[in-house]
Amino acid sequence: MASATFVGCKAPVEEEVADSTGPKVQTNTFEGKVDPKFAGEWHTDPDQSTLNMHDDGSVDIVAVASGPGGSVTNKFKGQWAISGKDLMIKYGPASDGMPVVLKYSAELSGDTLKLVQSGNKVKSTYRRKPAAKKP
Repeated sequence: MASATFVGCKAPVEEEVADSTGPKVQTNTFEGKVDPKFAGEWHTDPDQSTLNMHDDGSVDIVAVASGPGGSVTNKFKGQWAISGKDLMIKYGPASDGMPVVLKYSAELSGDTLKLVQSGNKVKSTYRRKPAAKKP
């Protein structure tokens, strides 16, 4: 799924549980609250992916994935929240009509945000873009 490449080049391995009566069911639940410390415009280095996490809990995502055929840019709008030490991101719906809920272990240190995707251990580091100075 290219839609989650904003924190790495690999597709997410969502936490799923096999149901004896049907297909796997996603177990990530979007929960938590907006923490103003995490709000801001975050960029990977090199500047390929962006998470613009707004104070109201909305998020704009620009993800660039490189592959043998070149680069592909995906854009998404969704919601973000902090649940304990995890960053939760919800966007979609996916092809099955359900929202996509991703969970990342988040470590915030000043203007550096380190995210680790739980299923496949993809690690990404984001740097906060300095706020524009007011005249």
